[in-house]
Amino acid sequence: MDELLQYDVCSTSPLFDEEGLMTKATKSQIVQELEKHLGEDCPKTPPTSDSAKTGYIVDVMANVRKIKQKASSHFGEFCDSFLRFIQSSAKGASRIDFVFDSYMDKSIKDSERQRREKKSPIEVHDVRRETPIPQEMDRFWPSIRNKAKLESLLHQEALAYSWNEPTPDVVVSNFRIPDGTELPCSTAGAEVSELNITMEEADARIVPHVMHAVTHGISRIIVLSADTDVFVLMVFYWNVLHSHGLSELWVKAGVGDSTRFIPIHVLAAQIGENLCQVLPAVHVLTGCDYTSKIGTKHAALMTNPEHYLEHFGTKTDQSTIDKAEEYLTQVLKKGTNFKKMDQLRNELYHHSKSVSLQQLPPTSSATRLHILRAVYATNEMVSLLSTTHDRLDPTQYGFEEVDDLLTPKMDANPIPEEFATHCNCLKCGTQRCPCLRNAEPCCSFCRCQSGLVAECKNVFGKT
Repeated sequence: MDELLQYDVCSTSPLFDEEGLMTKATKSQIVQELEKHLGEDCPKTPPTSDSAKTGYIVDVMANVRKIKQKASSHFGEFCDSFLRFIQSSAKGASRIDFVFDSYMDKSIKDSERQRREKKSPIEVHDVRRETPIPQEMDRFWPSIRNKAKLESLLHQEALAYSWNEPTPDVVVSNFRIPDGTELPCSTAGAEVSELNITMEEADARIVPHVMHAVTHGISRIIVLSADTDVFVLMVFYWNVLHSHGLSELWVKAGVGDSTRFIPIHVLAAQIGENLCQVLPAVHVLTGCDYTSKIGTKHAALMTNPEHYLEHFGTKTDQSTIDKAEEYLTQVLKKGTNFKKMDQLRNELYHHSKSVSLQQLPPTSSATRLHILRAVYATNEMVSLLSTTHDRLDPTQYGFEEVDDLLTPKMDANPIPEEFATHCNCLKCGTQRCPCLRNAEPCCSFCRCQSGLVAECKNVFGKT
């Protein structure tokens, strides 16, 4: 294998953009691809006329962002608008769980939050009912302290709200704010200690809330969240939830005109248990909040992931890592005989039209770091109901600590000087060849080394 293939071909790998931030996948594509398995006769909305006890699980911050801030002058009015929206969405509910994000130090989502910060945040000293809504709310949201203060207010307001009859059981999740203070999970003034969980993201915390509702008599769950990660988790956990008594599981997905209900219980039966069990790995390996984009969600689902990813996220041995790299080569070029990204890079460079170095897939070295990050994220996703889960150390799985933040480790070594020049010559017999002109050997990324043209005449390339 050519020595050049050990290195990324530019200062940033294709896994990262010019600012060193992860290239992002369109996560919702995996939802759209899987929805194709639902037939025309599939139910479009949850039943409302039967006696099934129905629970609604609310991803708070995902739904808060749907509320028009300009319609409120103070945060109290804003909270009331949010709770009226939830009440309207959860008619006839026997139980409503409000699930908040929890803010941890040194989160693997630090880099994603940095990517989303398009404007510098403003800090609001206190968020109470009487606190005026800032005029620049787009500078309010980037601050996790602001969001934590708003969550604290919503935590109180949801429990005190006058719900319509029949009054549902209201559960507000615990969460931790940046100063270390933690509000417990509560319902009607009582603490729900079994739901005082240490997970960070609301999409993960939703899972134990669903299980708790099911084990307390809820037979139909409707999750109010348009987050793709929530959809993936619901598909993955459907079978275990069903085994505990859940008969129907719905996710209200999409935004605006694309809003619709997806019957997870129907979808899971259509795609089969094996695909359900590897779906978190498929999603994370091809791009989520914690990993960069590789390939498309369509290709990922069409490349027999059940064969390659059976133990991904639960095993961390070399064989599992190797199978994941082989899977990603198939995602990028289905049917290839290559198992390593380095091999695929070399093939694409020499045998594809007009492919620049910057357009090539990441090196095997960079891909391995990507896979390790995916192992960490997938392990977190598939262990949400485990009582014995030992969390992995992210710094051993493709992340590094920089300025007290966890960021993806990049394999961005510069190209060694002896490989810095490459040519597109057939024979390298004249000074028009940049390698010959610079008295440098041709490398395997030179066209003359592809094996499809005459022998290279660059004397510096001879051994």
